[in-house]
Amino acid sequence: MVYILSDEEKSDVLSVAKTLGYATKWEDIHNPYLFLQALTQRSYTNEHHDAENNEILAFYGDRVLEWYVTRMLLNRFSREGKETPWFLSNFDEEKYTNLKSKLVCRSNLAKIARYYDLGAYLRVGRGSKESETNSDNVLGELVEALIGACALDSSYGYENKMNVPFSTLLYQNHSYDNPSLSNLMPMDSNRIDDVISRMLDSERFLDEVENKEYIHKDFIIKEQDFENPKGALNKLFTKGMIREPVYEIIDQFVDDDNRELWKCSCTVEGFETQECDGYSYKKSGAEADAAKKVLMEILNENPGL
Repeated sequence: MVYILSDEEKSDVLSVAKTLGYATKWEDIHNPYLFLQALTQRSYTNEHHDAENNEILAFYGDRVLEWYVTRMLLNRFSREGKETPWFLSNFDEEKYTNLKSKLVCRSNLAKIARYYDLGAYLRVGRGSKESETNSDNVLGELVEALIGACALDSSYGYENKMNVPFSTLLYQNHSYDNPSLSNLMPMDSNRIDDVISRMLDSERFLDEVENKEYIHKDFIIKEQDFENPKGALNKLFTKGMIREPVYEIIDQFVDDDNRELWKCSCTVEGFETQECDGYSYKKSGAEADAAKKVLMEILNENPGL
């Protein structure tokens, strides 16, 4: 039996892929089931036996993440001198390990998940929403799983090495049955490096380590932040520039097609426009819609941000 993605699941998959900077349109994703699996916690699969949890993707994503960070640190702090063929480094193993741990630890990954509001897309069991979406371990695992999904997805058709019908890539008999999985390992490194670099903000992190000014420090809110307005408001809040945004569901009703429609407000104290309404078929979408309107009001009053 083939698992068919619902319209809501497709919407979540594309939204997350866009947020990560992995895709701009549906056609950029080769196997959307990987992303849906990355969003699925074990507590959900305990209640829905036709789904798969994200643990194996988190395992793979953790290794991809460590490989990226290791290469990044070596590129930044190591060199091959013209006078010698040896591979030299300004850092010792302990310093490398400490830096790598700070970047890939679950607490740092959880901060990234909160910044991008990835917890809003988590699929968890009934009664687990509050505890799991606020857990550093769960959110860190989510980031690892999404990196694993991106890495595997980028491998389909990479350098024309794959020649597998898409029908074989679907969930069958409640499992992911793909005998060619071993061929998926040569991932599109450049594409994945871009995703991880954006999520970790790694260059800024290393510039701070070396006490250098961040080259893009001129504006706090950048163009890509408009893709995640809730994260942008949270960035301003954590920097102490605004009061904490407050989200509230004002109304919820059903349209003519029997779909739920949410109306949400976003309030930031101290600004003329303190409340904006957002409409969406998803609660998280309504909050993001309202947040974007508030963000625009803040930027209009503070163009230097």
